[in-house]
Amino acid sequence: WNSIVAGALTGGVLQLRQGARAAAKSAAFGGVLLALIEGIGIVVTRVAAPNAAPPIADVAPVDVAPAPSPPDSAQGGGGGGGGGGGFFGGLFGGGSKEEDTTPPAMPDFSNT
Repeated sequence: WNSIVAGALTGGVLQLRQGARAAAKSAAFGGVLLALIEGIGIVVTRVAAPNAAPPIADVAPVDVAPAPSPPDSAQGGGGGGGGGGGFFGGLFGGGSKEEDTTPPAMPDFSNT
């Protein structure tokens, strides 16, 4: 509604020097024009939007073994208490310690 009212007011204000009748006509035309533009935009959006997929029933398969538990829970750390695991564990030092984090050696370009 905001753009429709803004178009009507703009059309009316721009024609105020011509008189009240011309301003009213121009305001009505501006409002109708913006309403048509907004309506076309809504129709195009609804036509172009993908249809909503029907809800899928959540049925668990019968022959599936339970998922193995993560290694951190076997250590008894469960619950977010400084174990370093979880969502931010790899970012803040809780990742695996076996990785070699030394940077590769710099190439020597002095022989060129």
